[in-house]
Amino acid sequence: MRLVLVTFIVLFASAKSFGAEIDMKAGCKSNLQLVAACFTVHGRLSAYNGMPSLRIWPIGTHRLLGILKDEDPLALPESIRNEVGFEKDIYGDFLVCPFTQSKPGQMQFVCVEAVSNVRVQKRP
Repeated sequence: MRLVLVTFIVLFASAKSFGAEIDMKAGCKSNLQLVAACFTVHGRLSAYNGMPSLRIWPIGTHRLLGILKDEDPLALPESIRNEVGFEKDIYGDFLVCPFTQSKPGQMQFVCVEAVSNVRVQKRP
């Protein structure tokens, strides 16, 4: 149990300190800190407790994409910014740009450049 707790604390601190280094003034797709090309995923954007609080689940996978700097207006498209909340989920095709490499068992950190085919659903 202690090992799990320590691991969680280390991962949380790593994500928080890593996110502090990202400068969103350049926007998402043109950000110099991206590690690979942007890509599209069909998924569900939801708000969670923890860091980062906004995450995308690519439907049909066991992965989560964490949206870094989610408090920054440039981390999400304006079209969905006001829809995000704990009481609803946003489904769509998300064009995401990665700040970290994809690794099995680890959350990949991204920003969202665009979203299409949006469907907002209230949580039960």
